[in-house]
Amino acid sequence: MDPNCISLSVISFIIGLVIKTMLDLEKSESLIKFLSYIPVRGIYRQKYLNISGLWKQEWKTDSKNFEFTSERASQAKIYQFHRYFYGEFMSKNKTYIMFGILKINYLVGRWYDKEDALGYFGSFELEATNSSKLDGMWIGHSKEEHQVKGGDWNWEKEKDESVWEKIKSLLGIKKN
Repeated sequence: MDPNCISLSVISFIIGLVIKTMLDLEKSESLIKFLSYIPVRGIYRQKYLNISGLWKQEWKTDSKNFEFTSERASQAKIYQFHRYFYGEFMSKNKTYIMFGILKINYLVGRWYDKEDALGYFGSFELEATNSSKLDGMWIGHSKEEHQVKGGDWNWEKEKDESVWEKIKSLLGIKKN
């Protein structure tokens, strides 16, 4: 046997194992952002719903800290690698992160403040009613208000970015 072939196989296996472990341990938000540009849907037997792209999201609450819809609604960007996803959205000029996994047609995961992961955080479950609509609930609390709150969370997909558009974005190629 060719030693180069064996070493390449072992290295590939180790890289795959490290990536899978990082994904399962939820230590890979930035990894998903990078890997989402690699088209892997054809490799796996099970095809997961494609949720990558731009979304409009709005979460509901009765909190006096977020009285206005404009404080709870924003554009969001979701990155997806196989069944794992990572997203970012804004609320009251703060960036929030969402990270999770697709389970059939449900998105299950956690969300938190990007600057202070223990400042305002929680979990969520969203059902994909179709490829451009997500509806579900969030729960969470902040370090100032030690009470668990929750509410509905609704998402609508804006536009699909083609793979070519993603590559141009990565390379910094401007639109004509």
